[in-house]
Parts: sequence; C-alpha cells; structure tokens
Amino acid sequence: MDLLELWAIFGPGVAGTVFGVGWWIWLDAVVCSSISVPFLHYLPGIFASLAALMFNCVRKEDIDYSPYDEGEWRLKLWLFIAYVVSFVSLAGSAGLLIQDSLDKSAPSVWTGVAGVLQCVCVLISDSHNQLGRPSFILLIVAASLKNYINGPKPSRIITIPDRCDGVLCARAFCGCKYDVVGF
Repeated sequence: MDLLELWAIFGPGVAGTVFGVGWWIWLDAVVCSSISVPFLHYLPGIFASLAALMFNCVRKEDIDYSPYDEGEWRLKLWLFIAYVVSFVSLAGSAGLLIQDSLDKSAPSVWTGVAGVLQCVCVLISDSHNQLGRPSFILLIVAASLKNYINGPKPSRIITIPDRCDGVLCARAFCGCKYDVVGF
C-alpha cells in the first residue's frame, strides 16, 4: 500500500488520538496543579478546539482554489477566521506560559507548558482534516523514517525540458515569462 492510502485509512484515527492526547496533557496539568487553575488558562484550548470545529465544518469539495474566480468568499472568510482563532489560541497559551514562569503566585510552569502542548496537539490533529490531505510535516517524518529503516534508494532522474510549453508555468526559475503561477 502507498503511504497516502495508509494515511487515508488511519489518518482520522491518528488525528483523533493526537487531539485526545492534547486534552489529556492539559487535564493532567490541571489535576496535578498545587493551586486552583484560573478559567483564563482554559480559554486557549477551548478556542483551539473551536477552531478545529470551524475547520471541520467546511467540506473540501466546496473550497475553490482558482485565483481568477471569486469563488465562495464567505467560505474563504470562514476559513480565515478559523486560522486566526487557531493561531491566537496558540499565542495566548504561549503568553500564559510566560506569565506562569514569571509570576510565583501563578500555577506551575507545567500548567503553561501543558497549555502550549494542548494547543499544538489540537492544531496538528486538525491538519489532517483541513484540506483533506495529510499534513506536510507528517509526510516528511514518515518519509524520513522510511529512508532510515530501509536505507536510501537511488533517486529517480527527472528531466525538465529546456523550454516551457507556453501554459502557466509552475516550475521555479525555468526562465520563461510565466515563472509566477497565474501571471
């Protein structure tokens, strides 16, 4: 089986497991904290999960990637807001980590680290569902592990023609007037 076929089969389970691990880490930090954790510390994980829900509300068939069509602007706005919410939650958890490390009366540093790990796990689990393809980082890790276990294979020789055929060129630095896709 191909790596993409295996990811299509096991990817949603792996994504759900990573999501659950993120919340498990956070709950461990809250339970093991010596003082009461304020509700403010819960908000980055809640908003990261809300962003995951926002991403999963969009069907991948509805996304139009054409640079020339206006497409469904409401859908693109929805995805933009989901991205903003997800990265603001990550920034908020990092800010709470810094606050926990500087303030002696705040919860332990582990609570801040767990908040950051929770947001990272939720956002990684979401990468499977965002565009319906595996995460780029997971593909690189899987390919590296495969090369490490099996040893390097001789690379295939790919020939690129000297001239472009006049269509919009996606090759980098080929020298034609169509170097940038769409222009």
